[in-house]
Amino acid sequence: MIIRIYWFICALLVLAALAVLAVGSFSMMAGVIFGFIGFGVLFMGIIAVMPIWISHPVKLEIPAAAKNAETVQAGEPVRTETLSAASGGLRVMQVGMRN
Repeated sequence: MIIRIYWFICALLVLAALAVLAVGSFSMMAGVIFGFIGFGVLFMGIIAVMPIWISHPVKLEIPAAAKNAETVQAGEPVRTETLSAASGGLRVMQVGMRN
């Protein structure tokens, strides 16, 4: 949602600059003011939008073998893998015998 708001603000700034240019009031001072506002919008994108844009939540999927782990017979070797967000997405493997 914030990305859409960011792009809307950028488009609004460009449209305002084009409107001022079309009217003929785009002076050096107006250019400086639009430059300051444009820098503010760019900085807002760096602070607010970029972290959301480049990061994504870790989606954990349970493998089919782990879902059917209860069907293993007693005495057979068992290998389980877990992928936890707490471990930073590292695979934890446990190998042992089921009693």
